[in-house]
Amino acid sequence: MLLQLELLRLDVRNSPFQLLTLQLCRGREAWNLWGALSASALLAGLYQIVLMPVRKRSKDYHDHNSKHFKALRAKHFPPGFPNGWHCVCNATDLADGQVKSISALGTYMVAFRGQDGKVGVMHAFCPHMGAHLGMGGVVVGNLLQCPFHGWSFDTSGECQHVPYRRCSREMPESSRLKAYEVREHLERIFIWFDAEGRPPQWELICHQRLEADVESGSFYLAAIRQMEFDQHCCEMHMNSADPYHFKTLHAPLPLPVLEKFLTADHTATQEYGKGVVNEELRDEWHMASFEERTHGLFLFGHPSLPVPLSATISKSIETNVTFEGPTIVHFRIKTPLGVLRQVKTILPIEPFKQYVEARWYAEKRVPRIIACALACIGGRALEQDREVWENKVYHKKPVLVAGDGAFLDFIRWYDQFYSEKSKALCYDWSQTSDVWPQGPPGGGKTASVEGLEALLLLKRQAPELYEEMDHLLSELSKPMAREAQVACILALQRCTESARFAREAAEGADDELSDLGTESALSLSLVVEEDLRDEAPPSDWCRQS
Repeated sequence: MLLQLELLRLDVRNSPFQLLTLQLCRGREAWNLWGALSASALLAGLYQIVLMPVRKRSKDYHDHNSKHFKALRAKHFPPGFPNGWHCVCNATDLADGQVKSISALGTYMVAFRGQDGKVGVMHAFCPHMGAHLGMGGVVVGNLLQCPFHGWSFDTSGECQHVPYRRCSREMPESSRLKAYEVREHLERIFIWFDAEGRPPQWELICHQRLEADVESGSFYLAAIRQMEFDQHCCEMHMNSADPYHFKTLHAPLPLPVLEKFLTADHTATQEYGKGVVNEELRDEWHMASFEERTHGLFLFGHPSLPVPLSATISKSIETNVTFEGPTIVHFRIKTPLGVLRQVKTILPIEPFKQYVEARWYAEKRVPRIIACALACIGGRALEQDREVWENKVYHKKPVLVAGDGAFLDFIRWYDQFYSEKSKALCYDWSQTSDVWPQGPPGGGKTASVEGLEALLLLKRQAPELYEEMDHLLSELSKPMAREAQVACILALQRCTESARFAREAAEGADDELSDLGTESALSLSLVVEEDLRDEAPPSDWCRQS
């Protein structure tokens, strides 16, 4: 400003220079004013950001894997391990003498293939000292050898060889591992699982035509998809009773990007107690049949915006689904290019954790890229259900209205895969119960039985006493209420007292062996009795039936 006044007082002949100088001074003042205003606005903005509250979303504490939510679901859903055929592993798992460890269906198993090609699936823990046969066990000939002391078992679970055993008598029944009925189809290993220990109630037959077609070369294996779901094993089967959910969850076309603006119109029908076998509908109590049809694609879900030719193409595609038991699903998809088949198996790892493997087979004339595309669509269709499946409960008596599906028919059909002991196999340690799923907890139930072989000598001294003790020991290894276990233990103690009298009456070397047997039985009873005093079993105890 002083400079400007000074210039006005000067008599400068060069007037353009004077005007330029005045303009520069005025621009500098305007710039300073703009800077001041900008700084003020910036400070005001920072004030708002720092001091004004921000409206945030509240935290979401729902977790479908939490113990509380699992306990809630366990109260509503059926038991997690239904009776039937279950696929526990693949044939490739047993190649080159490998031993497959399996943790599923509420227990621990091992699978192996002997040199004769026969597959055995049995419980994982050696009856001798409890070593896990899948952790270091080796296949020797047709036997599975324990890594701890070399005990060897055949595919039926029978102990065939103990390297250091000097007694020529037959091995006791307690040395036998529980083995399962095994079937091998389409390079998959299936076992029969039944809570009551009954033999197979039906045989697997839906695969027969496909297996013959694969062997002849008219079909080929196109794709394999492996997935895990935190849900109950009945959910995928329950889809068959719910046609309307195809108009909600499955309306978007299950393909990336296209699902944003393309929707499909579906209809579905179902029949329980029937299934398609070799392209023929049969009456089979353990099967259910499901027919699905797509009637075209639409833009943004508007019926007035159909995709050209989509209705014509959809009419040429027929989809049939046959549920063979509680955990095996067969798809047959007929297209203008040929037939595709999918075999999907569901293995219950836990009551609310399922391992799903889907294998797609295609007719020889179907291009592999088409088969892989359909496999991708099928996999993404399952993902459309995931959020609902993993966060829902089960209503035995749902509130139904006109237009709902055949839920009651499904419930009646699926209930036949459970029996009286099914619930005991799905014991949840987060809840209190008077029933222990498989004998008394603690290490005493198996480790204390060392020397049980000596109990066989009671046959020579008191056969009736031996049979009673053997029966009591067998009963103690089964599911039973606390009161029943106490009664068995008291009876076992009375037997040990009687065994003492039998020992005193015995003569010769048999005395020492009799001592060993009675002391082992007494040790077992005392350990079990001590375990019964605990208010609750340890939370990390796992069932081994």
